[in-house]
Amino acid sequence: MKILLLLSLLLTLWLPLQSPVEPTNGSPLTVTNFKWTRARRTPPTQEVEGNSPVRAVIPQNKIFARNARANQSPGARDPERIASRRSA
Repeated sequence: MKILLLLSLLLTLWLPLQSPVEPTNGSPLTVTNFKWTRARRTPPTQEVEGNSPVRAVIPQNKIFARNARANQSPGARDPERIASRRSA
């Protein structure tokens, strides 16, 4: 058992010497230190063109929307009910 232990220790010390680290001759840069840091890049602000104001809610618009919903098929979703679920 002692012989196996000594042989394994000898091999672990001797094998790294068989293949030394070779310097890279083709690279003009040698890295001596490396440190990772988090960097945050903010994208440039984009201007939105053609942004128009929301249409005013007047009685004529309400009547038009109500008539449009009345003319839909029975299984169609009501957009006002969907909007009320989002706000809840």
